[in-house]
Amino acid sequence: MKKIALVLLLACSSCFLSAQSVALDSTFGTNGKIITGLYGLSGNTYGTDFATLPDGKIIIGGRLNERVGVEKYDNAGVLDEKYATAFIESDGLETSVCVQQDGKVLLLGENPDDFSTFVIRMDTMGKFDETFGNGGVAQTFESHFLAHNIYSQSDGKVVVFGDEWTNFSSFSAIRLLGDGTLDPSFAVNGKLSIDLPGYNHEVPIAMLEQPDHRLLFAGSIGYPSWNVLLVRTHPDGSLDTSFGENGILIDSIQGNSNAYALALQPDGKIVITGDSGPNYHATVVRYNSDGTRDLDFANQGIRYFPEANEGVGIAVRPDGKILTVNWDNDNSLGNLVLAQLLPNGQRDVSFGNNGIFRVIDPGMRPRALSLTGNKATVSARKPTGTTQKRLFRFLLDLTVGTLNPAEPNPTLWVYPNPIVEQFTLQFGLTEPAPVSVHLFDIQGKLVQHLVQNQSFEQGEHALNLSCPGHLPAGNYILTMEAAGKKMTSIQIIKK
Repeated sequence: MKKIALVLLLACSSCFLSAQSVALDSTFGTNGKIITGLYGLSGNTYGTDFATLPDGKIIIGGRLNERVGVEKYDNAGVLDEKYATAFIESDGLETSVCVQQDGKVLLLGENPDDFSTFVIRMDTMGKFDETFGNGGVAQTFESHFLAHNIYSQSDGKVVVFGDEWTNFSSFSAIRLLGDGTLDPSFAVNGKLSIDLPGYNHEVPIAMLEQPDHRLLFAGSIGYPSWNVLLVRTHPDGSLDTSFGENGILIDSIQGNSNAYALALQPDGKIVITGDSGPNYHATVVRYNSDGTRDLDFANQGIRYFPEANEGVGIAVRPDGKILTVNWDNDNSLGNLVLAQLLPNGQRDVSFGNNGIFRVIDPGMRPRALSLTGNKATVSARKPTGTTQKRLFRFLLDLTVGTLNPAEPNPTLWVYPNPIVEQFTLQFGLTEPAPVSVHLFDIQGKLVQHLVQNQSFEQGEHALNLSCPGHLPAGNYILTMEAAGKKMTSIQIIKK
């Protein structure tokens, strides 16, 4: 099939120089959102319930009746009916998911008979991988082990971690070999346990592997008050004494503080997101590679977001900006809150509204974030009422401004911008193709079909279009498709 090429040359007018924003991706699901048949009831932020494959497709895990399993969606948010979606009996209301470098999928669940944990490995078609554990299922054989997350190392080994309950809970991480058996070279017989005096609970929630293969865990420690907990180990599971105090960092921040997600910068600095303080504001905190707080970041190493209650996902973008997804309990303002910081920890005022972008979906609670290029995917679920899970896809770095027709061989212009009602769209095609142009609001809802599947010849074209006069002033997304495929989007401003 011949490819249709549309090239977008972005050169903002002086009024909107360097302005950027974010919007739901209207080409994903329905107005940027899909609702799956899977569900999860837990109000906790533990675990990552979906993973993005290298090609942008998505694997999401959850519960269906009394069983847990996964579903696969393509880049357009369409369910892959050919994926096997194997399910297995489980007591757990939530699952955790990760993808290995070879494309195989790992799903973490709880046994129905006791507080122990199992890991399923599926091949690239969703079938149980018979080379892992017993018929694709590996047991941790640890009773009273409430595993919260799963991580696949670069060497194919698998770490399952959470808290182990007796009278109280303690940090526990178990490592499996590539065949699903316990790794005897890790910590003590495959298991790392941490139970510190003076604390009733040590709960790891997130983890990553550094380029030097040291392992970094983040979570919470405490009761009755909670503190951020970071633990770093050598590849063999022994505590890294160069980090924190003998491998363990406890940071009270502002009292009752928790970490729910972490990321590593290319320079080795560590960023976490969670909540802190008596009012439970979402936070981003940055630490140096030795565990000391990076005092040059934001305010003494901490950025608070009063607009949200807890941060649940974090990613470092290639330009050094930090993107987080947060939960806010105010249904009227929007429960899902994206926030973006500059590399120095200051708000990125070009992102959304003063660094914040909200999605209103009452009762919905975001859980995890994945970043692929300029697209961010967020999972969520509703603990009350309907319990079906959701996936949201966002477009980042939308440019605000007039496309400059003075550039050599321009192929797409929109002017004037801002607009009152009438505007001109100019574009170029390398081959004949049917073209559609749609207008969406900033939440991804379709406002109007401006051009619907109209045929155009090769070459340059100019269309005089009208923005509906009844639309309120604000930001909108103009999307162009050629031959049924989305080619580009641009944000326009209506006066």
